[in-house]
Amino acid sequence: MKNPRAPLRSERDSMNIQTYPLRRGQWLEEPTKKQFIVWHGTEGRTRNTPASGRPGRATTSIDAWNLDAQRVGAPYLVDRDGTIYKTFDDAGWIYHLGVNGTKGRYDRVSVAIELANEGPLTLDGDRLHAFGMITPDTVYTGLHFTADWRGATHFAELDEAQVDAAIELTLDICRRHDIDPVFYYPSTTYDFPRCFQVATIVCHSNCRKDKLDLFLPDWVFQKIEAAGIRLQS
Repeated sequence: MKNPRAPLRSERDSMNIQTYPLRRGQWLEEPTKKQFIVWHGTEGRTRNTPASGRPGRATTSIDAWNLDAQRVGAPYLVDRDGTIYKTFDDAGWIYHLGVNGTKGRYDRVSVAIELANEGPLTLDGDRLHAFGMITPDTVYTGLHFTADWRGATHFAELDEAQVDAAIELTLDICRRHDIDPVFYYPSTTYDFPRCFQVATIVCHSNCRKDKLDLFLPDWVFQKIEAAGIRLQS
């Protein structure tokens, strides 16, 4: 059982950041002034979705970004164990929102953080499956929670080490880019473009009514607030 009020890791502990680069040309190297941070869920494989009997790897999401001709991805991916994979220098930018009619306006001025997570799950008998497919390689083995949201009822839970690392990374980005940390609450409300007018940290699901990333339960927001980040509805 998670303790939502458990403290973040000591500031003396450095973030575990590993380089897992995107190929040159997969992001825009033009430096831009950053005003926002956007949390995403990969809706991809993690250690909780084994394939062919082997634990899934969160970095398969980055591998997929490397094959995307539309230059879609993120400079950071946070794995379940708190490992942060850095794909490029966040002074540059990449498409990650997919908001029609904006011509990448918000992509240019925001830093995307992807949290490795399977997202919505499908219940088949007594088993949960990820990625909308019922196969031996889509069985989900981790913790989950239930909620009625945008047509889904079961969701993969985030890991506490992962949330702690994402919060530390968010605060680090805010310090480096002089962003006042204000997190839009809740993650399940579509409120575009107002979410960017009242907050500096939003979730993808706040910007797109068709997206199910990222569902943040209240224990996550309790940790966000405990870290000194203000919540704003």
